[in-house]
Amino acid sequence: MDFTTTLDKEKKRIVVKSKCVIDNQCVHLIRAEIKSYLKSNNGWDVLVDHSESTLDPLHYSDMTFVSAETASQFAPFNIRRFALVVNEADYGVGRMWEILIRDKTSTSARVFKTVEEAIRFLDGPD
Repeated sequence: MDFTTTLDKEKKRIVVKSKCVIDNQCVHLIRAEIKSYLKSNNGWDVLVDHSESTLDPLHYSDMTFVSAETASQFAPFNIRRFALVVNEADYGVGRMWEILIRDKTSTSARVFKTVEEAIRFLDGPD
């Protein structure tokens, strides 16, 4: 699993960039990495860029689990906005995640096809 995590202190943003096959194990590792940064950066935005990755075949039950786990594990950190970027082929699965997580968290979570769209969302008005 190849991913990097950086902090943008000026924007109060945690950015994860992956280049791998995204499966449940990878999601778990990335989530743990984000949580380790959020412990000292409560209320920040999160940008996860999977545009150079591919999703392992994930089914509805997988996405239901991933969205529920993401919402429950990130809840204590008061994430303001969560942007997920996926490639064109995986956009439908990304939208499924967005719809499933919507009812599980007060965090504004969206899926995008490009990093530029995601940044506009994160930089936009509250």
